[in-house]
Amino acid sequence: MLRTLAIALMVLLSGLCAADEQIPPRAMFALIIGVNHPLDPELAPLRYADDDAARYFDLFRYLGARTYLLTQPDENTSRLHAQATAEARAPSRTVLLDVVQQLEREIATARSRKVETVFYLIYAGHGYQENGQGYLGLAKERLTSQQIIQEVIEPLGADQTHVVVDACNSYYLAHSRGPGGQRRALRGFSHVQGLAAHPKIGLLFSSTSSRDSHEWEAVQAGVFSHELRSGLYGAADADHNGWISYQEIAAFVERANHSIPNERFRPKVYSRPPSNSEFLIGMPSGEQNHLEIDGTRAAHYYIEDSQGVRIMDFHNARDHAMRVLLPASRQQLYLHNTQDRREYQIHPRPGTIKISSLTPTNPRTQDRGAAHHAFMFLFDLPFDRQVVDQYHFTSLSDLTEVTDTAPVAERPWLGTAGWVSTGLAGAAITAAVVLSIDSQNLAESLGPNPTHQEVSALNQDIAQRNLATSLLFGMAGAAAVSAALCFWWPEDSIQTSLAWSPAGGASLVIGGNF
Repeated sequence: MLRTLAIALMVLLSGLCAADEQIPPRAMFALIIGVNHPLDPELAPLRYADDDAARYFDLFRYLGARTYLLTQPDENTSRLHAQATAEARAPSRTVLLDVVQQLEREIATARSRKVETVFYLIYAGHGYQENGQGYLGLAKERLTSQQIIQEVIEPLGADQTHVVVDACNSYYLAHSRGPGGQRRALRGFSHVQGLAAHPKIGLLFSSTSSRDSHEWEAVQAGVFSHELRSGLYGAADADHNGWISYQEIAAFVERANHSIPNERFRPKVYSRPPSNSEFLIGMPSGEQNHLEIDGTRAAHYYIEDSQGVRIMDFHNARDHAMRVLLPASRQQLYLHNTQDRREYQIHPRPGTIKISSLTPTNPRTQDRGAAHHAFMFLFDLPFDRQVVDQYHFTSLSDLTEVTDTAPVAERPWLGTAGWVSTGLAGAAITAAVVLSIDSQNLAESLGPNPTHQEVSALNQDIAQRNLATSLLFGMAGAAAVSAALCFWWPEDSIQTSLAWSPAGGASLVIGGNF
């Protein structure tokens, strides 16, 4: 009997050791960038990219990562996130390279001590694409996918790398296309430029193709970033193993957005784990502050602090318990049940706080009427392990076939044609005005008693000049319209032709797809 117990104990211990070998202790490093102001002056500035960056900073610092922050906090963000504001540096290329050098030394030290290193690059801000090539905006500078690889990821040499982007056009940062911008079949990562060509880099993006990423005033953050942070606080850990996989976080975000009626406002997550790990992040193993909501109290909840900062949202399914981290730096937290509109006051403390131990009260504030109606459907559906099991990563071919819009091929000659057309329009108008004035002067040149022959010859001359004037005005109009089309609709093929009748009428014919 004792021999059997000993063997069973050895098998159990060997299993635990194998699990430890599969997921060894890790040192985490995070570089977080938030940029409100766009590179394109025609784009509206973002309001909450700096808030997102500050909240990512708080989260990753709490999860134990060595964290660097590049952003320019506005006045409101500075009041709400004092520590992040104190440590934030300008989101410039010079500062970025300086921080990378610091991270390079720290990661090298960790690796020399036989500690596995994990690096997170997180960006919230504006994304752009040009000829199918994606890039992000820094302070008046571009950050392309090749620069990310060559100047950030490769110098650090971390054992694992995860890139998280909440920006429009983020798809092109991963899957850029060749010159010409024509849609083509994707046959694997080795045939694709951009970050996705590197299978050891994990990718988590807010949108595919050129779909917009949205901010929402109710959470004072980007919708995708808020959902992602909510999951990383533990709400996405569907199997309660202390690790959040790419499948879990992608399923969590997709489930949160599922009920939004208008697809335009529905953030679309693109997720791809690195080839050497299925996990995005692990929960702290020490004695942390936790909130546990049992499966009998299934509902959509959100947690905010006393300053009104909305930290996380989640919706547990019936019979599915949910356990989330509570930020230790917050002295007072409030848990809201959006369905019965009750509020629970929480005083964070080490260990697990069960919702059954909290006393509900009426909410202190009412919902803001300016909140976007579409986003009121966020987290409308519950989340559990079954949702994760049913989630399948989107393939590259599906992305290209369904959501990708081929970028427009450049036509540099259109700008020249536009200016030439503008010049022709100006010359034609000038000539028409001169002829019109000359016709009036010619009519006034007759003497007091002109002969019938003189009047007839003069009328014929004036008629010819009027015809020429009409033609010149018609040509000026055609040239002006052609110039406008060249400047404002360069992506379409435009054909223009001018026709006139002997009676002096002119017509402009425009052909093409608009």
